[in-house]
Amino acid sequence: EQPAITTGLNFEAGLSDLIIQSIGNEPGNLPLLEFCLLELWKKQDAVNRGVMTISDYQEIGGVKGALVKHADEVFEGLNDTEKEKARRIFVQLVQPGQGTGDTRKIATMTEIGENNLDLVRKLADERLIVVNRTATGETTIEVVHEALIREWGRLQGWMNANRAFRIWQEDLNGFLKIWKEEPIDGNLMEGNKLAESEEWLSEKEEDLSFEQREFVYNSIENREWIEYVDKKNKKKRRFLITVIIIAGLIWWGKESLEQKNRDEALKSILNISDKQLLHVTDLENWDESEIGKEPYTAKSLEEAKTLCGDNKKIPSLTEWKIHYNKIKNEKDEKKSHKKSKDGYFWTSDKAKKKRNVSQGEENPPEKEEDTNNEETSKIILFDAFEGIELVTDSTGAQADVHCLEIEK
Repeated sequence: EQPAITTGLNFEAGLSDLIIQSIGNEPGNLPLLEFCLLELWKKQDAVNRGVMTISDYQEIGGVKGALVKHADEVFEGLNDTEKEKARRIFVQLVQPGQGTGDTRKIATMTEIGENNLDLVRKLADERLIVVNRTATGETTIEVVHEALIREWGRLQGWMNANRAFRIWQEDLNGFLKIWKEEPIDGNLMEGNKLAESEEWLSEKEEDLSFEQREFVYNSIENREWIEYVDKKNKKKRRFLITVIIIAGLIWWGKESLEQKNRDEALKSILNISDKQLLHVTDLENWDESEIGKEPYTAKSLEEAKTLCGDNKKIPSLTEWKIHYNKIKNEKDEKKSHKKSKDGYFWTSDKAKKKRNVSQGEENPPEKEEDTNNEETSKIILFDAFEGIELVTDSTGAQADVHCLEIEK
């Protein structure tokens, strides 16, 4: 009472005790007391000017009811549009508690919305909110007392109806803060968080600030771009797989065609005449260096035999001749040979009568004796099937040449 007396104000007897009992020991009641006294001062009786009465105290709602009653009176004085805006403003000025009580939140004018500036000023004039300016020049807003959050039933109802939304919105503000510090795609929302944000955006778009809406929209656009690129890459992968499959089918078809051509060529080889086959296997045209390489000769004749598939044709395969000068001479051998008049050794079916001459089955044709060559020589011929060396086994100057033993 003493501070009031020094200003020329007096308390009706018993009012001080009533106020003290109402305050009790609860923390945070001092702002309510301050507001209550302010309301009492405004209601001084014109007749009893300078005296704050018990009737005035009861009229304003007491310590706990004074602020709430004033808030209701201000709210009821707003039009419908202002009431809806006021609801959004007060909800934004409360930090939703999760396991704890709700508390006062300092919001920026950007969060509240510049379009609500006129209403913010009106509420500030009615001492329901406080407007401040930071060192950086940013405007901030907060409720006049946390007691308003605890005691104003209307505000508590708004918070209960919007608690899930406000909890999500504060979570959104955390993502938004990170993105504002580093605005890159990696700091945009994605996954379940973005899906939840889309739902709230659809339901509570008017309750979101411009920055919050833009952040959600940017996150949605980023997700759609990622999905587009991923879809495009999937199409590209499917195209590449299709190309690979088609290329494989083309290759397989080409291989099949080539195999068919090889089969037809082999069939043609099997059907060619003896004369054509003789032309192919004409050893007279072979390189001289190939003479005497038994594996090559034997293999060639063996393949020819396999291709023909008929042993009766084999003698024709050997219708070739080797010139005397192409036969390897080895000195100091006691074996001699005979040569034909034209200087060739014949190894063909024309020489059938020569076959098995060593066994005496048939008489060999007469040959001119080689009287001019006194050197002993060795004839190098090879069995077409066995690949073994065949030589003359003459015991004297009148010996004949062995023929290739073709028929088995």
